[in-house]
Amino acid sequence: MDNQDDKIAAYGRLAPAWNQVYPDDEFGKVAKFIQDQWVKVVSHRPVHFHLGSHESKLTKFFNSILEQFKSEAGFIGHFTSEAVHGVPDLEQGLLMDERRTDIRYLSSRSDLTVTFEFKKLKDNRDSRLKYYGKSGVLRFVEGHYSKENSIGVMVGLVGNNFPATVTSLQRAFAMTGTHSLLHMIPCPQGRYVRDPSDALPSIATFDTEHSRAVYDGRPEILLCHMFLNTPDAKPKT
Repeated sequence: MDNQDDKIAAYGRLAPAWNQVYPDDEFGKVAKFIQDQWVKVVSHRPVHFHLGSHESKLTKFFNSILEQFKSEAGFIGHFTSEAVHGVPDLEQGLLMDERRTDIRYLSSRSDLTVTFEFKKLKDNRDSRLKYYGKSGVLRFVEGHYSKENSIGVMVGLVGNNFPATVTSLQRAFAMTGTHSLLHMIPCPQGRYVRDPSDALPSIATFDTEHSRAVYDGRPEILLCHMFLNTPDAKPKT
């Protein structure tokens, strides 16, 4: 098979046995590496590494951590941060609909390419809408991210109110209006929120699947939702 999507298609729906698609579980190892490195950074209590900082500053700093320690973890691929995507307008000589991805992993051993979109998440409606709306999940659904790929990861950065925040988000995904907005596809058992995660067990909390048929026939996409505990504010000295 020629690419990642062909491999996934061979296993039917987009919640396949990922260890069959990638026998060495590179996808899972990358996600676990990200999770472990985040925990390590937080344990050092950096002055500017908290939810009061801008997301782009957090992810650019964190991407440098991933690049610094990837060899020790056995990765020979690349982590990139703030990569620019858009549609080139040849008449105007401009890049239209410009977007930037938070962190992207490109494997050097396989065709695996995964976008990790980091989003600060609080237990309120506005924050949840940013997570799954135009600045979050919809970027994958509308094909701005992972345009040719069938997998992506949403990374929620959550403070002290961790369990309630994640539970409220899951309830939002279970609402009919959200199903329509995000073109969500239920699993064979009829559930729109796949908890626990099939693709990243013990790393992601749940998965959601989305149709992108209305967007130029792009492949359906499976999104894993993982959550990282992040300090609410600057550490006290």
